[in-house]
Amino acid sequence: MKIALIGNMNNNNFALMRILRKEGLDAHLFLYTNEQFLPNEDSNNLSNWENFIHDLKISNGKPDILFFNKKELAHKLKDFDCLIGNGVAPYLLRKINRNLNIFMPYGEGIEHLNENTDSFKEIFFSKKVLKLPKNLWFKICSFIQFTSLDNCNVISTFNLHDFSLKTFKENGIYPELIPIFPLFDEKKYDANPLYLNMLKNLPKNSIKIFSHVAHFWKNLPYKNYMDGIGKRNNWLIEGLHQYYSQPFKNEVYVILTEYGPDIEETKKIIKKFGLEKYFLWIPKLRRTEIYSLIDLCDIGSSEFANMFWGSCGWEFINNGKIFFHQLSIQNRYSERKIRLPNFININDPKDIADYLLNFDKKKELKRGDENKKWYIKFKKQYISNLKNEIYNYKKNKKIRISFIIGSLNLGGTEKHLLSLINNLDRKIFNIDLFLLNEEGTLFNELNGFTRVVKPKQPIFTKFEHIINFFRVLYYINIFKPKIIHCFLPQSYIFGGLIGWILKHKNIIMSRRSLNNYQKKYKFIPITSIEKFLHSKIKYALGNSKAVINQLKEEGVTSNKLKLIYNGILTKNEKSKVNSKDYKGLKKTNTLIFSVIANLIPYKNHTMVIKAAEKLLKETNNFKILFVGSGSVNYSNSLKAKIEQSNLTNNIIFKKQSLEIDDYFKITDVGISSSDEEGFSNSIIEYLHFGKPVIATKVGGNLDVINNKNGFLIDKNNHDQLYKAMKYFLFNKHKIRQLSAQAIKDSKKYNFKKMIDQYTKLYTNICKS
Repeated sequence: MKIALIGNMNNNNFALMRILRKEGLDAHLFLYTNEQFLPNEDSNNLSNWENFIHDLKISNGKPDILFFNKKELAHKLKDFDCLIGNGVAPYLLRKINRNLNIFMPYGEGIEHLNENTDSFKEIFFSKKVLKLPKNLWFKICSFIQFTSLDNCNVISTFNLHDFSLKTFKENGIYPELIPIFPLFDEKKYDANPLYLNMLKNLPKNSIKIFSHVAHFWKNLPYKNYMDGIGKRNNWLIEGLHQYYSQPFKNEVYVILTEYGPDIEETKKIIKKFGLEKYFLWIPKLRRTEIYSLIDLCDIGSSEFANMFWGSCGWEFINNGKIFFHQLSIQNRYSERKIRLPNFININDPKDIADYLLNFDKKKELKRGDENKKWYIKFKKQYISNLKNEIYNYKKNKKIRISFIIGSLNLGGTEKHLLSLINNLDRKIFNIDLFLLNEEGTLFNELNGFTRVVKPKQPIFTKFEHIINFFRVLYYINIFKPKIIHCFLPQSYIFGGLIGWILKHKNIIMSRRSLNNYQKKYKFIPITSIEKFLHSKIKYALGNSKAVINQLKEEGVTSNKLKLIYNGILTKNEKSKVNSKDYKGLKKTNTLIFSVIANLIPYKNHTMVIKAAEKLLKETNNFKILFVGSGSVNYSNSLKAKIEQSNLTNNIIFKKQSLEIDDYFKITDVGISSSDEEGFSNSIIEYLHFGKPVIATKVGGNLDVINNKNGFLIDKNNHDQLYKAMKYFLFNKHKIRQLSAQAIKDSKKYNFKKMIDQYTKLYTNICKS
């Protein structure tokens, strides 16, 4: 197998090339024209590797990438099986119709996307006019990178800091955890005797700190460089100043490298504190020389940007040294069962001073030795993981799906889509979500690694919807998803028409209710529009046999129809809500019925009120919960009917919330009183919690409810509902009997099965 490593990443890929070759893989390195570090700076045996190092003759992110010779690049890479790269490699390979098998961005987040994110307004009105062309190019390069990310099979990171993960989340990409390996075990060579002697001549009992981090802490290359704080090299100087400002045991000396734009600023602050004696400067050296200097020091000093360490940190670890570094998110690595090496976590300069005042050389030598052992084990594990990714290079690149829905407000369809997005395998899918109207109550429950396109403000007017249509069209065209999946009528019209305009072949519509909604539009020929779109889609999905039958009647051919039942996903399985006083409900011998449905006329809460009015004439020993949200006018009209029927103490309104499972648990018998229904989520959730259900004979209710788990009644028949409620009230033992069958029947609607069905559908579409 031949492997091409595109870009050098500060000699990290040169190290990786040698590691892979040592592992028996035929790895080659291709250099950009503007590499910051070259292989001759990291090896004294370059002649051993020269035959495997090639010039790409293209820069990393300069304007020449718009005009490079595609045939020449294709020819260079034609014999390589697996392509691993950084920088603009996704774009370059897209232009020659090759996938980038593993994209290993260098630095924070994704290169060329997490850099210089100034708005166009900031760019054009900046006082630094001379930087205008450069900053505009940043934007162009960012757009090029943005449109090429889906050309990568795998995108990796090892930095779990919020700033670094931000670009992955914004692009709906869940990265693989693969560290960058900057070190290859090559024979160490002594540095210039001048620098060696400089360190050897320092007082024996002194503490020696080595820092070869580039000086980036004041004049940052762009506003958000390393989250806008840079490497904060000044902390080391300020920490030493605090150390010398109090009684101390040992003299501390710091070796700094003359590297980076803020060297003079660092020297100024050293002079300001009068610490010139304790800071020694060396030029930028080759990595092979640096090792010998690190060996003579006690402590390393990395950057203080609250991100995972770069090459400097790895070099300290490999040389058996502890080091200063800032990383406040260690728990995120622990959660993923990644044990980190020994380092001194620094959150402000005082931490440096405090550590030095209590420095114990023997103790830290032991911790340094532990780091060496840790690195050997860590490297072995992750090189093995990387080799597995390489051997699986032929696996399909991730499938980009764009889901479209009005909002994520509380509702059955919205909850269903949310659970689908949050549980699809992110090793297979990259996900976009288009919200056409607003965010909605459930928005904060959404998986963070989802690219969301939504209006800045809720949309209400027809004109705003027209403008939004073209906005969605623009982004769908840019994102180029493999699949467009529309939920509910509005999104079907948006997504279906956009797919038709763009000649997209993989449009899916999910209908979640019966088609009665088509009659409500007087001036929009919704039925005709949908019938037209039916001929353009790949599949129409229904969640009940009734919905599937209606789609057939509308002309959808059988080969396009798929039935996928809702699956049950509940949050608080282990929580106990058996209290006699929950949410203000006093429960002794009282039987609790509930209607868990949004307050919408077709849910027919009125029928429940009429049945309860009859029941009240025989017993007061019941409560009915109306759990849901809806219009104020409709809610008030129901409350007025309840008051007229003297049911104020029996029927209680509860606003639907994220604690919805608790209401299912406190219920004795569920009621689904709808005049129409596609497939009711609440019914299968009732069954899941072992609650029998009284349901109307509409839609998907007939697929689920039978006389072994509840009762079916005619729609809008309050007399039948009254009789069923009365039966349960006076035969409570029957609830227990039906409960076992309810739980058993609910298992047909397995959540994992549902996710597997969607996964199979999506992957088969892309295979075809």
